[in-house]
This record gives sequence, structure tokens and C-alpha cells, in this order.
Amino acid sequence: MRTSKGGNEELVPLAYAREGSLVQIVRIVGGHGLIRRLRDLGLYEGAHIRVVKSPGPGPAIVSLIDPLTGNVGRRVALGFGVAMKILVRVVSHG
Repeated sequence: MRTSKGGNEELVPLAYAREGSLVQIVRIVGGHGLIRRLRDLGLYEGAHIRVVKSPGPGPAIVSLIDPLTGNVGRRVALGFGVAMKILVRVVSHG
């Protein structure tokens, strides 16, 4: 598993986050088009999401967490390649 450290936090690609984990998006490694598309889906740096299904086989499925209420919102499916470009910090294991 590849990880990078920024300060005291360990960052992992979303593709490697465990199912049920609550994670925060720390960085998106991609061009403006990918970053804009993910933002339109509700995925942006600082957003909290819950990992419903880790990829392999199939897409990663995440639930968006409403920043104001903390309620779980809609689900988004992401391919493995895109999930590898989203670096997250694990907030809690599910």
C-alpha cells in the first residue's frame, strides 16, 4: 500500500480505504477537469465521506456526509483509477 505523509497524518488513496471507514478528502491528484467533475458530485478537499464499498472487483462506492448536519447523503460510484487519485485521511474505522 502506498502512502504519503503530510505532517502527522497518513494519507491513503480512497481505493485502499477499508469499507465502513469515515474518511476526509485531503488532496485530489488530477487536472482541473477531474477536480471540477468530482466537486460537482460533492467530492472536494475537506469533504467527509463514508466508504460503502472498496474497489476490487468493481467501483468504489462512497456516501457523502452533509457538512452541516452530519447526515449521510447520496451515494457516488467511482472507478478504481479515479479512487486512486483521491487521497484521504481516515477519521474512524467502521
